[in-house]
Amino acid sequence: SPAGTYYVRVFQFSGDTNYNLRLSTADPSNILAPQENLGPLVGSVNRSDFVGSNDTSDFYRFSVFGSRQLTAVVNGLSADADLRLIRDINLDGIVQAGEIVASSAFGGSSPEFINRVLGTGDYYLQVYQFSGDTNYNLGVTLI
Repeated sequence: SPAGTYYVRVFQFSGDTNYNLRLSTADPSNILAPQENLGPLVGSVNRSDFVGSNDTSDFYRFSVFGSRQLTAVVNGLSADADLRLIRDINLDGIVQAGEIVASSAFGGSSPEFINRVLGTGDYYLQVYQFSGDTNYNLGVTLI
């Protein structure tokens, strides 16, 4: 969004309640809004989706228990999309540089991959547009 003054208005539907309102000026591609919660991940899962001009980033949240080997692969690309592994250490829902555990940023339509041993915790995989619009296949294995 362009620079300027923005207003937020909260309406009461019924009854009284306390609420928290969190606003951020962070780049939308750095706000952890999981497309899908894969839950406690064991074994393999595959997902297919799209990133491009109108949908620049997809997040997949998963949980790890114990020490596990992660293999994540993004392929089937027709344009340039990249892959990041993130752990939201301070639980603020925004990706800071120190929270990027690993990344893969090969050029063009080359597959992206991350191989990493992970400890117990909650993690996110982010597939994001670098240039162009593309469908993708994400394969995740945790053993």
